[in-house]
Amino acid sequence: MPENIETRFTPTGEEKPKPLEAIKEKAALRLAEEIEERMKQEGKTDEGYNKITKLLNAIRKIYEEKRIVSWGKIDGLNEIFSKDFENNISYLSFSPSGTEIMVREGNKGLGVYDRETGNEIFSKKFENYIYYPSFSPSGTEIMVREGDYGLRIYDRETGNEIFSKKFENNIYYPSFSPSGTEIMVKEGDGGLRIYEIKGQER
Repeated sequence: MPENIETRFTPTGEEKPKPLEAIKEKAALRLAEEIEERMKQEGKTDEGYNKITKLLNAIRKIYEEKRIVSWGKIDGLNEIFSKDFENNISYLSFSPSGTEIMVREGNKGLGVYDRETGNEIFSKKFENYIYYPSFSPSGTEIMVREGDYGLRIYDRETGNEIFSKKFENNIYYPSFSPSGTEIMVKEGDGGLRIYEIKGQER
C-alpha cells in the first residue's frame, strides 16, 4: 500500500491526521468514476472517454481501490473487520441484519460475504455491467441495474432471477420501499417512477 495512505500512529498509540494527499486521491478517484460512467451511459466512447479511462486507471493504481482501507483508531473508532480483494470493488453495503456485506467486484461481479468470518456466501457473474446493487428490506433478495435499461431482482439464496423489467431510458438509483413491494427509480434525466412488484414474476 502506498506510504501516504497507511494508518499512522504516534508513540502513545494515537492516530495522526490523515495525509491531505490521501484525501485528494480518494476525491479524484470518485470524480473520475462519475465522469467515466456518465460518458459511457451517453455513448461517448471517443478520445475524451479514453483519456478519462486512462486517468481513472492511474488513480486506482495510486489509491489501491481493491483494498478496504481502515484508518484504525479515529476518535474511538477501531478496525473490527478487513478483507482484501483481487479485483476493484465498489457499491459496498450491509445487509438489513448487518451480518453480511455486499460488494460489486470488478464491473460484472457481485459478492456477499459473512460479516464475521469474511467468507463468501453468495456470488454471481453477469454478462453486462451492473450498478446500484442493494438488499431487499428482508435481506432475501438482491436488486441490480444490469446494463443501461434493465432492472433485475435475484433470490439471495439461489441466485435465480425472480423479477425483471426493461426501461426505454437509462435508470438510476433504484431502491426498495420499506415493505419490499415497490421500487423507486430515476428514469432518464428528470423522471421519478415507482413500480409495484408484488405478484409480478415473483
